[in-house]
Amino acid sequence: MKKKGFSIITVIICAAACIFMLGNIVTEFVIPIFKGTVADLPEGKVYTQEDIPLAIREFVSPAEERYAYTKLEPKQQEAYKRLLNGISAYADRIDIKSCGITMDELKVVYSSMRNDFPELFWIYNNCEVYSSGENVTDCLPSYVYGKNDTIRMIGQLEQIENTMEARVAGKSDYEKVMFVFNYIIDSTQYDLDSYNDYQSGNLTESLESSCNIYGTLVGRKALCEGYSKTVQFLLNGMGIECLYVTGKSEGEGHAWNYVKLDGVYYGLDVTWCDPKSEGDIKSYAYCLVDYNTLKINHEEDVPYPLPDCLGGRYNYYRYNGYELSTFSVSTLDAMFYKAYVSGNSFVEIHCTTETVYDSLLHAIEDQTIFDCFNTIEAYTGKRYETLNYGVIEDVWTVRIGL
Repeated sequence: MKKKGFSIITVIICAAACIFMLGNIVTEFVIPIFKGTVADLPEGKVYTQEDIPLAIREFVSPAEERYAYTKLEPKQQEAYKRLLNGISAYADRIDIKSCGITMDELKVVYSSMRNDFPELFWIYNNCEVYSSGENVTDCLPSYVYGKNDTIRMIGQLEQIENTMEARVAGKSDYEKVMFVFNYIIDSTQYDLDSYNDYQSGNLTESLESSCNIYGTLVGRKALCEGYSKTVQFLLNGMGIECLYVTGKSEGEGHAWNYVKLDGVYYGLDVTWCDPKSEGDIKSYAYCLVDYNTLKINHEEDVPYPLPDCLGGRYNYYRYNGYELSTFSVSTLDAMFYKAYVSGNSFVEIHCTTETVYDSLLHAIEDQTIFDCFNTIEAYTGKRYETLNYGVIEDVWTVRIGL
């Protein structure tokens, strides 16, 4: 886990700047730690749905509905289901001997299951295993919370989930995604204390909590894992396919989502859109973007193929009319006015090319940008003479205060 610096510039024109920060702190995605030893163990138990407490069974849907599961080979799918059932049943030891999978295959299976199921907030991201020859025979999970605590926590999560689903009833899938996006950002604080604990080598329960859906939705603190798993949990519950994606950002561990709208996948990085400093406000720079935007500073690292991320129509800027493809005073004037009458204190504009981005910055620097406030000035009767703005250079995005 390491703090990742974001390429942010804030400049002042005749006024104190409105800080535009998207500084991000990310945590390394931890693949399972396996302590393998050859051992002749008595026959272990293969757990079924009947072994799972009812509250947990109703909370965790079947594996067949999950994306990564469908990408596994049949023997790996069988191991996946055995692990899922055993973990849901709070098993001490789960027999997967007859699946015939190697240690490397188990890492793929375990990671796939963890990526598919944000609901599994009660297990650590590692387990101990026993092996015989090349094949794994048994897995011994490690649990964050006791069974009774987990059942109680599930009740809290289901109450939140049901309330949120009631609030989006009748809305379009795009509106549901934006509801979840805004809800998580508005109600969640990035857990800087847990990050600092991690940096000092202090692996606390609060750190684990900030990486799961319970800590995010109930504790209202999160790291990137918590943000992304919670987005996945809520959107899947609303009938929208959402994948949890792990990888690197400029060499640092990170997590984000793929969201499917109208049959097309979009990238969504809520962590990077959430304010990190007091006085900052949310951004939309990574709200429903395509792979070309993601690949600038996101590198996927999952053990199965991901779908193409080609989304365009529902990109936040494009869908809401804040995408600038050609520098135009009249277009900017209309954007500023639209944002102002919508009650926004700023407008965030994404430029489709670096040339347009440079033109917008040049207009700000030589103050010809004030020619773009004519409609607002006519509406308010006030003259714009100062301007606060900030930029995200990586994705040619400019935030201008209104």
